[in-house]
Amino acid sequence: LENESKIVNAPSAVNPSWNEEEDRKAQLQFGGKNSVGYQVQILGKVIENDSAVFNMEEIRKTYIKDNPVKAFSIDKNNYFRFKEILVLERPVNAEKMVMALDVGEGSAPTEIIILSQTNKIYKYTYSITVFKLSSEEHYELLDYIMQVINVNTVGVDYTSGVGKAIISHLALKYSEHL
Repeated sequence: LENESKIVNAPSAVNPSWNEEEDRKAQLQFGGKNSVGYQVQILGKVIENDSAVFNMEEIRKTYIKDNPVKAFSIDKNNYFRFKEILVLERPVNAEKMVMALDVGEGSAPTEIIILSQTNKIYKYTYSITVFKLSSEEHYELLDYIMQVINVNTVGVDYTSGVGKAIISHLALKYSEHL
């Protein structure tokens, strides 16, 4: 219980079903044992500073501090009125709108963040958490967001199931934005 409130990055080797074949597949998927993806996803390492792919000092220069982010939550119980709940508008001076999704599987929620870009500065504008919606409900919700704020770019982090269905849907309707 002493580690109750800590985040633990456990390596894949602690999974009883992990074996040499799984490791070989992971190495192929991530591009080898020295890749950042393998180090983080398989070995459970925390990558910091000079080991990171991105220059965090440069990224931090673009942060807008004390930026209020409008947050929304959609689930099976309120989905039927999501258009009333999501009060979204494209900022007047936004040159670009970015929607990034981390598609949840099973009981994990789907997290959607919306960024607006003006003068090379990205502003975290909206946060939308989606719980236990079907693929079709995700499609309708995402289509609505795409149209209301005229999204220019979409990024999706997914593993399988609903995530693959969502990426297929977006690729068919919005291929120029993915």
